Amino acid sequence: MGVRVLLIGLLVLGGGCASTPRGPWVLDSREVRARPTRVGEWIGTYQQALATTLDVFEKDLGFPALEVRLVFLPDRPTFERLLLEIGYPAQLARDAAADMTAIGGHRSVLLNEERVERRSWPERIGLLAHELTHVLQYELGGGIRGESDQWLREGFAEWVETQVLRALHLGGEADPVRAARRELRAYGPDELPPLTSLATFPDWVTRGRQGVGPLLYAQAFAAVSFLIERHGMPAVLDYFSRFARSQDRTGNFQAAFGETRESFEAAFRESVWGR
Repeated sequence: MGVRVLLIGLLVLGGGCASTPRGPWVLDSREVRARPTRVGEWIGTYQQALATTLDVFEKDLGFPALEVRLVFLPDRPTFERLLLEIGYPAQLARDAAADMTAIGGHRSVLLNEERVERRSWPERIGLLAHELTHVLQYELGGGIRGESDQWLREGFAEWVETQVLRALHLGGEADPVRAARRELRAYGPDELPPLTSLATFPDWVTRGRQGVGPLLYAQAFAAVSFLIERHGMPAVLDYFSRFARSQDRTGNFQAAFGETRESFEAAFRESVWGR
């Protein structure tokens, strides 16, 4: 869900300086002058983090160039108010602001700065990579959220995050896919929601508030990693691009990957838990 120009106009526009210590502020990629690096431990500013992540997107992953505004909001109440103003239903705005640190949309990322500031720089870079992937998904889909599956959106954002952190030689699991599968196997297959029940953003938020939030990301990441293993990363980009022309969720999945959502889920579950 994008941020309308009117609302952006209420914020402090510019190259990354807040008008007050805790006021909203915006960092626009078109105004970033920092040079990208491939040494993640050198990154200590949002300008350099944004420049570097976008550079990895283009040069390492082959994604199209993106324009984006990072909209830093000082706290949860401000985050929730902006979600309400851009059209979120009241309950969804409350739940999203309570559970999420950032939300990526069309050429914008909303961030709860109070929460972001609690994270290390490697964690902030990972968060930024995740949310910029959502920006990419909007761009491929013609600028709208569309009907693409939320589990696939989140799983691909998690997958891209691991690729960016690896490119920057930052820490983490040596094999994040194996770690995610190990986490899933600690639960029975019937304890996790089917991927097809995680199709929309409200579905995702509602399920996440039922005590399985972090596990949903592990499930989505493992599923998309398996999808890429079977069909390649370009097929995922093709999937999102199809929503610029059609909102047929079922048809777009089958056209991009050559199998149904149900047959893929069955294969994925077998790959994790066996028959």
